[in-house]
Formats: sequence, C-alpha cells, structure tokens
Amino acid sequence: MLLGVLGALVLALVSAPIVISMQNDAVARGVEAELLEFPLPAHTEVLDSSSAVGRWEGNGNGTMYLGAILIRSELPRAEIEAYYAALGEQDQKPDVEPELIRPGVTVLTDPETSRLPSLLRATFGSTASLPNHYVVHASGNAPSSWHYQFDVRGH
Repeated sequence: MLLGVLGALVLALVSAPIVISMQNDAVARGVEAELLEFPLPAHTEVLDSSSAVGRWEGNGNGTMYLGAILIRSELPRAEIEAYYAALGEQDQKPDVEPELIRPGVTVLTDPETSRLPSLLRATFGSTASLPNHYVVHASGNAPSSWHYQFDVRGH
C-alpha cells in the first residue's frame, strides 16, 4: 500500500514537468497560429513560421511564449511596423483580445538589444537577414501560474 502511494507520488512529480512543457509548447504554437491568421499587408508573403518557449528578455524566472513569422515584403520597414502596430491596437479579429497578441517587427540585421533576435536568427537562419525580410513576432500568456513558473526553459 505504502509502496503504491510512493510510486504514484513519484510518477506525479516526474510527469508534471513533462505535461507542463507539452502544454507550454501548445501555447506557443497557438501564438504562432494567431500571427498566421492576421491579414498580411499588400505585397507581402509568409516564408516561414515558428514558435518557442523560454526566457529571452528581462530578469528573473518565468516562461515566455513566442510565435513568429518570417515575411518578405516590398513595403518599407516603417509601413510594416505601422501596419502590425495597428493590428495589435485595433481588434481586427473578434476572437482575439488585443492585449494578448501585440505583434512586433524585427529586422535581424539590427544591433541586438535582447536575446530575442538571436533566438529568431537561430530559428530562421540566414534567410531572415536578407533585404526586405522581416520577422513579425508576438508573445502569449501562460494558462496558469504553474505553467509560467514550472517549466525549466523559463529559468
């Protein structure tokens, strides 16, 4: 009886981080999917997309959820930034709250100010550094404080 209880406790302790990691991956993939659903600016195409879970900005502990799409556009950077900023402020999609998905635009040839560009460079490779290529990215929120704190990738 005692051995069964101890076994169940060990199983719960070992499986909880695995289950939380899998759920966190699903949250990041959801952010990626939301970005892919946003309408593209004119003369723009999606080349690739990705999601990641980890900690790449700020201090302290806590998991962050990233969705990103690599786009090529004939538009200048300022227009692309303004376009995605407007999408983040105006609720263009009725099922997405604007405070949850706020797209940002990164050009990977910019000087790095955080670990975010290096993460995206590793994900999209040298293609993302070509002229007229931009990475549109957004962060998502944890489903619970357990998910936020108990994923080793967030520390």
